Amino acid sequence: MIRPLLLTALALSSLSVPALAQSLTDIRTPPVECLRPLATEEGLQRLALANLIATNCEIAGLLPGDAALIAGSAQEVAKLMGLSTEAYFQNYIGPALSRFGTTGACQLEADRTRESAAELRALGGEVLSP
Repeated sequence: MIRPLLLTALALSSLSVPALAQSLTDIRTPPVECLRPLATEEGLQRLALANLIATNCEIAGLLPGDAALIAGSAQEVAKLMGLSTEAYFQNYIGPALSRFGTTGACQLEADRTRESAAELRALGGEVLSP
């Protein structure tokens, strides 16, 4: 089942806005020094797609607020990479939307999405209010 694309719209609105999700979840992203290894093209591509999957798919094993944690962390990684909102959308969110639109994307990306959420938590990210 697909949920509204609220988080994607929020992610696209501004890279400087705190991450908010389905019910305006408060999160704390991992510390910047922990996010630096993810500040690569591949790392941000993975987070952008995980953001869409976590927000719009029912994935067993995702914890409440994981979508917001992924989205907020992706925004922080984009900042670390010095990306404008336009570049973030064009090079990361746009391609992620294309992959998300393929048949079976939710099932195909479920494991990687769970792994992304777990990695962000292990790096010090947390959901403050799911």
